Amino acid sequence: MKMWLYIFLLVSLTGCQSAQAIPTETEIVSTATQVSTSISVASLTPTLTLTPLPTITPTPKSCPTIDNGLAYTSPKDGYYQIHVQAVENFFNAGGDPQKLAQYYDIDIQELNKDNTPEIILQFRSMFKTLMLYSCIKGEYKEQLIREEEGDVGLAERIEILAIDDLNQNDIPELVYKTSTCIWARCGSLFIVEWDGEKFARLIKDERWNEIVDYADMDDPKDVYLRDLDNDGIPELIWEGELPPEGHGDYWDDYPQRLATHVYKWDGHNYSALPVSYSAPEFRFQAIQDGDRATLAGEYGKATDFYELAISSNSLDWWVKERRLYNLSQHGFTTCNGSPCPSPNPDPKERPIISAYARFRIMLIHVLTNNLEEAEKNYQQLVLDFPIDNAGYPITEMATLFWNEYLVSKDIAKSCEVSTNFIGSQRDVLILLSGNTTSQNIHYDRNPNEVCPFQ
Repeated sequence: MKMWLYIFLLVSLTGCQSAQAIPTETEIVSTATQVSTSISVASLTPTLTLTPLPTITPTPKSCPTIDNGLAYTSPKDGYYQIHVQAVENFFNAGGDPQKLAQYYDIDIQELNKDNTPEIILQFRSMFKTLMLYSCIKGEYKEQLIREEEGDVGLAERIEILAIDDLNQNDIPELVYKTSTCIWARCGSLFIVEWDGEKFARLIKDERWNEIVDYADMDDPKDVYLRDLDNDGIPELIWEGELPPEGHGDYWDDYPQRLATHVYKWDGHNYSALPVSYSAPEFRFQAIQDGDRATLAGEYGKATDFYELAISSNSLDWWVKERRLYNLSQHGFTTCNGSPCPSPNPDPKERPIISAYARFRIMLIHVLTNNLEEAEKNYQQLVLDFPIDNAGYPITEMATLFWNEYLVSKDIAKSCEVSTNFIGSQRDVLILLSGNTTSQNIHYDRNPNEVCPFQ
């Protein structure tokens, strides 16, 4: 019995060896055979091979199924965030959007091409809200609210201007405006579009030297979409910045003008174009409109404004005392308890502004590499505004520019020597600046505006 057990163990150890004849009980296994067998077993031990487990792709979570029996109860508290969360909970529990019709204006549209339409709600209350819900990864979330901004939540009125593929990239945009007055700001404009991950804001503008993704509206008069350049893509336009006549701010800011702000699609954003204003009433406004057009590369328009400043006899004059006089005339201030006296025009204003306009025409010809016309305008400036003329400081500035440019052919250096000189002529810069409203160019604060190509 023990012999058979020994044989059984030996066969088990040989593993893959070929089967041999089973020895009889009287057969003796030699020591050499044992050693050979043990070596063979060691050399034939099989290698363990691991088979990788299959990759399991999780099934995307589906959006909640509509439960027609679920009722919605509007929160008693009218605070914006409470309504946002209540509606969010309702949708994620399977609530039917149509059940909200007694509380909200509802618009259901596909905005991100995922075959699950977005739900747009506007709450009927004193402080109207705008909420956009989208089901992302199986859960509804509000997409417009920004914790750090009150642009939507504090609005007294919100109006949807368009839900359409305005920029023709096959994804609809939501365009809306908010109306509320905080200090001088009386509203904002927004354009949002799905960017693959979120509803991103597309407007790009500058406010207080910072880039923002919305447009602020000061005293808005009108807002609309219109294709101004006939390229098939409408621009977003708002007009305003002119407070109601008869209000103190109107006369304090006078002669502020109606401003037109345009946002044009540039392939990535709706970017702000240079602001344009209604026709100039005062001579200083004409040169400032010319300077804005020059910076925008609209040299023909700029030249027209400069020529108007030189030749027009209908443009009015401005001195800083006129502001107090206007306020006094309408009962908003006094001068030592009495009506402020009527000011007189400054006889130096027109020659200084006219000389500056001629200098800027010369500068445009330098920018466009038309040196023959540039020299003609420089020589005209020297002839019209000699040393005994009030406009002579502009002639001196132009001479410094021209001489530097003839040597270096460097506009930046030429502007630098010009502004270094004119920076000390504060009385000249004040006349160029006109009134001190936000619409105007303040040359007295930044003389580089006189030659801004440094």
